[in-house]
Amino acid sequence: MRDPRSAMKSLAAQLGIDPGFYDGFDFAVRNETVAIRSKGLHKLGLRLQSMIPLAVQDALLPIYLKLNGAGRPKASAELKTQTAALKAEFAESNRELATRFPEFIDLDLWKLANHCPSAPLPKECAALSLFSSSLVMRGCFG
Repeated sequence: MRDPRSAMKSLAAQLGIDPGFYDGFDFAVRNETVAIRSKGLHKLGLRLQSMIPLAVQDALLPIYLKLNGAGRPKASAELKTQTAALKAEFAESNRELATRFPEFIDLDLWKLANHCPSAPLPKECAALSLFSSSLVMRGCFG
């Protein structure tokens, strides 16, 4: 999504919700799936995490990922098959959303062969389609 703040403010206004909520909203991606080099270091980090203030965690995370991250895990054949089926199932609703919100939705992300390597969404979550999926899974495509 090119501009999540504008997209959410526009959606909120259309739904009769105060769009001002999103003025200071933090749209940072958190909990993105990455492969880990050292499981031991990762377990230690998880144990220490609750003792470290969030602002410090945010500052340390890029450094930690450079040291212990190994990029995104590769998608399995099963996940690729499931993703292709979901793309086909929701293609029409995605086209409708793109027509309704052309300034916020780029269907090229949905058409890409490479996709998010994390666990597949449950069908009821996938029904939210590209608009909400791009908010939740921003950065997972490509």
